[in-house]
Amino acid sequence: MVGLQRITDLPIITVRTALELMVVITGWLMGGLVGLGTIMFVFGIGPAVAGGLYFVGVLFKRQ
Repeated sequence: MVGLQRITDLPIITVRTALELMVVITGWLMGGLVGLGTIMFVFGIGPAVAGGLYFVGVLFKRQ
């Protein structure tokens, strides 16, 4: 995820969401179920990871 972000120079939120979306589409094409929780996870994990990385970066820059 971080490697793709560095290569593409896209925001981490975009890279993480795209990765999760590709995994969900692949699973669906293989016959898996996609429900509301799956969709919420796909579009919620990107902002959560971006916020967490930002918070950790700010926290460790202060020390």
